[in-house]
This record gives sequence, structure tokens and C-alpha cells, in this order.
Amino acid sequence: GITALGKKRLGETVPHYHTHRPWDGKIYMITYDIPEKSHLKRDAFRYFLHKIHCKPYQESVWITPYNPREIINNFIKNKNIPGMIIVSDTGSDGGIGEYTIQDLIVQIYKLEELNSKYDEFLKESKLGSRLVKKLIYKYLSVLDQDPQLPFKLIPKDFLGEKAHLRYQELIGEYTDTIPRPRNV
Repeated sequence: GITALGKKRLGETVPHYHTHRPWDGKIYMITYDIPEKSHLKRDAFRYFLHKIHCKPYQESVWITPYNPREIINNFIKNKNIPGMIIVSDTGSDGGIGEYTIQDLIVQIYKLEELNSKYDEFLKESKLGSRLVKKLIYKYLSVLDQDPQLPFKLIPKDFLGEKAHLRYQELIGEYTDTIPRPRNV
């Protein structure tokens, strides 16, 4: 389910491209009011929201397309976070303020900037560079910034999948260059 994907992503040390991104068609808004005297716990909560790929919309309002209720409730309970935390949802055809959900997602997740980084990687990888290892690290650093949103929310010209396919080719090239032990 969706929470299983969230848990899997939290446990990753090396970024991994997810080809399966289950989505329930909703956008979730996390609103919180954590007392000033608990600022360390509030900071820990913000860091946690960032780690599960939520993005700030306003100061105490964050957004994600993945259902965060279970994972947030566990975090609140385990870290004894005080105050009020509300998770609400809207359908994908809704809007927030003057933004459509699609426009909002593109803006707050900085998808145009991320797409430029994928484009740069793709251009560098076409130059026939023998610095395959450097290109592999470059791709992984861009992937690490990619929230890997549900495919239905990603603009059609987004280069994430194309970059991933090129990365797989580079991995193949790199592993072909590694000397293998000879049979004795």
C-alpha cells in the first residue's frame, strides 16, 4: 500500500527509482500548531515531513500526494510531539487558493528546476564521456532530490523516466568495465 512505499523510502540510503507509485488520487495537507516551548520537537517534525517528501506550502502547512496519516501518527506517538496536527485531503481535481493541484505540485516541488537537472545529466551522458562513474553519481544526486510523485501528477515533458533509463545503460557500461576474476 501507500504507507509501505513511504516506509520503504524512509529506509533507503541510496536513492532508488520507483516504477510503482500507488496513489489514491488525493492531495494531503498537513497543518500543525506545535507550541513555541517545544521548538526542538517542532523542528524534528518539520525535518520528518521533509524526509517523507512533504513540501511546505505555508509556514505550518505542508503538502504531499501520498497518504501520510499512519506514518505521521506513528512519528507523533514515538517522539511525543505536543500540539495539534491535522491531516486533511482534497481530490486531485481540486485546488488550493488560485492554484490547481497540478500547478501547485509543479511549483512547490520545484519540478521545472529538477527537470533541468535531469536534462543536464542527459546532455552530459550523450557526450560519450568515459567518466561513467561521475555520471552515475550525478544521476543519483538528482534522483535523491526527486520526490518521485505519482506519475499522473508529473508533467508530460518531465525527464525523470528518460534519465533513469539512461542511468541503467550507464550502470551496464560501468559493470562491463569492472575486471572479473579469472577461473583458476
